Amino acid sequence: MTWSLENIQELATLGVSAHLENDGDNSGEIYQLYYTGNGGVTIAEMSTDLQLTQQGQINFIQDLTIVTTTEGIRRAYYIEVDPNSGEHEIFTALISEDGLNLSEVSSTGISHNGDQAWGVPDSVVLPDGRVRIYWVKSDTEATTLANEVILSATSTTTKGTNFVIDEGNRAEGGYVDFEVLKAEDNDWLAIMSSSPVTIPDKPQGIYVGVSNDGLSWEIDNTNLAPSELSYL
Repeated sequence: MTWSLENIQELATLGVSAHLENDGDNSGEIYQLYYTGNGGVTIAEMSTDLQLTQQGQINFIQDLTIVTTTEGIRRAYYIEVDPNSGEHEIFTALISEDGLNLSEVSSTGISHNGDQAWGVPDSVVLPDGRVRIYWVKSDTEATTLANEVILSATSTTTKGTNFVIDEGNRAEGGYVDFEVLKAEDNDWLAIMSSSPVTIPDKPQGIYVGVSNDGLSWEIDNTNLAPSELSYL
């Protein structure tokens, strides 16, 4: 299959780790955009003509991602950074329908101390109802400059609160910011960026991966993004 990326438009706002949702009735007329910046995660309403109206902000967290469990519960996953130790940790919480409030916060037990590349989780509901989280980590034993790998952990139940780290890496060689677009039986699709450490010699690109189970991925090395800009 040949992949392409077209009609790229700027949203006239600064931020990273964007997460986009349809409105509650799935009409597709209005969207909710979450992005990291200004000391937290900003929540903005986005119209079909890409106009943003800020709704609020959740302070002191970053890289928020949301799933709806098989029980119909909206559950968020995000990073908190300890300002004293520098430890990055993935937390989970219930998130309100408007996306502005978190409750029943708990740690997933997934954390790292001292790796600046670590984090940017993406969550997805598996075909069997459990939840899987993907995140980025530096491979300190790699000899290449772009040494990031993608790891994952899978929840023990459909509640998505307790996780076991999956064995091995999902991707290697400098891919970052993994985002699963489809997770069906024997039919998975994801997009990802390449490492930012190659800038300016090589801009970041956007790449596509396919998988049968969400654990072993085949990544197309064709960059879909225009080469004159970097995309994270």
